[in-house]
Amino acid sequence: MVSESSLPQDISRTSTRVVAVYVTFVTVFFLAQFQWHEAPLFRDVLTTARVHPIIHAGKLLPQVLGAIWAGQCARHYGVGTAARRSWWMMSAWLACWGAGQLGLATYVVVIRTPPPVPSIADGFFFLGYGFVVVALFGFVSAYRASGFATGGGARESALITVVLCAVFAVVGAEVLLPIWGAPTPLSERLVNVGYPVVDLVTLIPAAIVLAITLRFRGGQIWRVWAALLAGIGFATGGDILFADTSPENAFSLGPLADLTFTLGYTLCAYGARLQQELVSAD
Repeated sequence: MVSESSLPQDISRTSTRVVAVYVTFVTVFFLAQFQWHEAPLFRDVLTTARVHPIIHAGKLLPQVLGAIWAGQCARHYGVGTAARRSWWMMSAWLACWGAGQLGLATYVVVIRTPPPVPSIADGFFFLGYGFVVVALFGFVSAYRASGFATGGGARESALITVVLCAVFAVVGAEVLLPIWGAPTPLSERLVNVGYPVVDLVTLIPAAIVLAITLRFRGGQIWRVWAALLAGIGFATGGDILFADTSPENAFSLGPLADLTFTLGYTLCAYGARLQQELVSAD
């Protein structure tokens, strides 16, 4: 792991500025699309068919860049170390999500048909979740073996798990049970409910990492993990909105789902970029 005391005080601010501008732009655009989707601008000019290629590109770009930057982070660490394995897993996670996004874009932009549910894209997304879960648990082990004041231990991890499962049970009862009971094919219901379930599995180690890195609050390590974990949180929100999206409410929920997914992918890539800058400066 990178020692907080050895980090430069001023990591390049270019990445932060670029991300801030991009996040502001996509937030304004999707909220405007959500609020005024019946206005002439979105009905006649920025139609769904015209903006879909841009929306998919806006999601795919941070996934690809994040995978590259995470792979560069992995190469910094020694062969066989937990940090190296975990960053390679992070790279594989973002690469799988990029492949899934490319699959969705192929259906929507190239073939011009709604993707089936499930599709090959879902296979890549679910595979990516497997990589990120393993990566996050690897980071927990790496931090606790690093000698840093990580605190908590097994008791803290158990408490976090119980709290998240309780919250998920409430959300599941309110949001997912109606989706599971909807008159749709079983395969579609499995996918729509499956994404929030794997999100829960992902959030457990993510929250444990968050609890550990809170002890580095204000430092560069905290910036890395704040971005990564915020990105995972937004992606989770996107999955919940996606699960509740139907042809009837696509115009109302679709832009919000696109916004949360785009923010999630962008923040994950931003976290990988910050880490890449840290290890390059070390």
